[in-house]
Amino acid sequence: MSLKKGPRVPRHVISVPRHITGDRFSLTSPLIDPQNVLTHYQQRAAAINAQNLVGPNVVPLITDRTEAQDQADRLNMQNQAVIGAKEGTTEAIVLQFGHDVTDSVLKTADGVDLKGIDEYHLYDLMQVCIQGADRPATGDITANENHLGKILERA
Repeated sequence: MSLKKGPRVPRHVISVPRHITGDRFSLTSPLIDPQNVLTHYQQRAAAINAQNLVGPNVVPLITDRTEAQDQADRLNMQNQAVIGAKEGTTEAIVLQFGHDVTDSVLKTADGVDLKGIDEYHLYDLMQVCIQGADRPATGDITANENHLGKILERA
């Protein structure tokens, strides 16, 4: 049975599953992928259409892969926890080392836009911080040389 375009089903009619394992839901299931989300919503809409012989056909709430990926991410609490930990760690590293050190990893090649959470690794960020700690900024070196030069002139 193919799904035809029609009015969307209100959110309260199609329940939002916590975890999808086949067509059953449980709290101990593996991670949800977008294909499972699409299949679930298509099956729910088809079931409603089968029961609703008189009214117009309903369209699944989620019809494209982008929406399905967003829904799968919301449902995958493990992923959300990891993403939150990565964002928190990144923020702490930036506060500790500053944007001068971390922007080479956290910004795009043009240096204008920030990269997405999946576009960098914490390992790379820490490597840049270690390198930044080993090499002070050029301005600091010049200021220290000027300060030392003034001290030596007095002596």
